[in-house]
Amino acid sequence: MQSLAFLVIPASAQQTITEIPTWLYITVSPNPVGVGQTVYVNAFFSKPLPTSGMANTGDMYENVTARVTKPDGSVEIFGPFVSDAVGGIWFSFVPDQVGEYKLQAFYPGEVLDLKNSKNPGAPPLIFGGWTPLPVGAHVKPAQSEVITLVVQKEPVGYNYKTPPLPREYWFRPIYSTNWEWAKNFGCGCWFGLRAPSFATTGMYDGMGNFNPYDKAPNTAHIMWTKPTHFGGQPGQPIPGDQMSQYMSTTIATSYFEPIILNGILYYTVYGGPTAQVTGWVAIDLRTGETVWEKPAGKTGNEVLRMGTLVRYHSVQEFGCWALPWSVDQPTSFFGQPTTYRIYDPFTEHTLLKLKT
Repeated sequence: MQSLAFLVIPASAQQTITEIPTWLYITVSPNPVGVGQTVYVNAFFSKPLPTSGMANTGDMYENVTARVTKPDGSVEIFGPFVSDAVGGIWFSFVPDQVGEYKLQAFYPGEVLDLKNSKNPGAPPLIFGGWTPLPVGAHVKPAQSEVITLVVQKEPVGYNYKTPPLPREYWFRPIYSTNWEWAKNFGCGCWFGLRAPSFATTGMYDGMGNFNPYDKAPNTAHIMWTKPTHFGGQPGQPIPGDQMSQYMSTTIATSYFEPIILNGILYYTVYGGPTAQVTGWVAIDLRTGETVWEKPAGKTGNEVLRMGTLVRYHSVQEFGCWALPWSVDQPTSFFGQPTTYRIYDPFTEHTLLKLKT
């Protein structure tokens, strides 16, 4: 008599659960530090989670904590924290005892489900990476090494000090490490935010011709000159009186509308009494040299209207952009522009078109 035996293995038992190892690190700065001074702690992983996405979507490292042991043996726990998209958390505290502090970071692990507690209902914005995504994978726990923070009675200064302001006109670009300079002066910009009217030029902003961030020279001096039009007394046979002055501007059109960004002066060039827009010019404010001369925008009939500074911060980069804006030349004296454009000030490449 023959018999057959069958071994049935449940499908769930045949599936392999992916385990993802992690490595956790922690730093503190400044170290050493004076008692009563702020220290900044950063805990971070060796790599982002494979299912973390942009704009706080996807999985993040959850429930990260940091244990701080004071010199007297008391313990303070910071967190739990949710990491950013690249796997980092940060916080600050003020040591109140002299001696050695011990710091260590901990992570309990988690199961990937394409969600995080910062933004639980958002669909994940994930690019590249694993195919298919390892949903259901187990991320293994981790803990950092213990580091020591030395707290002393005497306060400490910054680890890095910005060099002092130069005595001469500084060159641009100003290095990013010279951030302390910004406490003593503005960006040297002139935004031209108020449109010219009759005999006025473009002003600093909508309130008038006052820049509250920069200091004017204590002694007035001319570094260079550059005419935008001809002018003055024409000479005989025209009578030599006040009325005969050759007018470079009129009450109907302002021929000079300055915008200053990053040490570069930008303005629109108008042609003679007709006020025909002929182009744009960029001048190095320090040397007076022409950086470029270009057509008046994409249409060839645009007026530089204002400048703006934009501070940008993403998960990958940060910084400021200085951007000039233009408007189409109105078709009538009292006409209002309907199209605005933003340009790259270095190349005049169009970045944005906005219609009102």
